[in-house]
Amino acid sequence: MSPFASANPSVSTWDMKGPIWRGGSASERELLASSYRACFREAARVDARSLAFPSISTGAYGFPIELACPIALHEAAAALRARPDLEITFVCFSERDARVYRKTLGD
Repeated sequence: MSPFASANPSVSTWDMKGPIWRGGSASERELLASSYRACFREAARVDARSLAFPSISTGAYGFPIELACPIALHEAAAALRARPDLEITFVCFSERDARVYRKTLGD
């Protein structure tokens, strides 16, 4: 994870790399969960109050959104149990991605 300073000193950007989808047999699910957990650990370390995530690994890395979304939401729920005041936003690239997130949240 590499923090980069922004023009606003209270804002930072972390470049989080997720796993490349290789068909599901290369521990991709656990690697993706681990990527989210690393972000939440860093957020706790720096006392971040809010986080915004893209759908990690579902773009160029090819991780199926239908598999990635429940992992992201599960890890976010775990982080919120530890830090209920944390604000977590998921930023969806497309309306299709947003539908997957809404559907998963509704389940």
